[in-house]
Amino acid sequence: MTLPISGISPIVPGAAAPGAVSTPASSSAQGDSNGFLNMLNQVSSLESDANTKAVQLATGQLSDIHQFTIASAKAQLAVETAAAVRNRAVDAFSEIMRMQI
Repeated sequence: MTLPISGISPIVPGAAAPGAVSTPASSSAQGDSNGFLNMLNQVSSLESDANTKAVQLATGQLSDIHQFTIASAKAQLAVETAAAVRNRAVDAFSEIMRMQI
């Protein structure tokens, strides 16, 4: 059984795969050259929100502890993700620097 080649679409760099669902994170990473900077700004925003909720909880202004717990977990996950991305970038840079020309 042979498959017709005419039914295969070409791969275009930066284009989404056929049938792929585009998410805000993937589309912003493709179209924005400041993707890492934007990610760090989002991490900072999440940390700020968690700190605000912690102060509100400590002063009695926040009645639902779940709001603080969720904000804190989001900030922690964002920081861990940013650190993992940074570590991978440093590893990739180190590997490139070790390459022989």
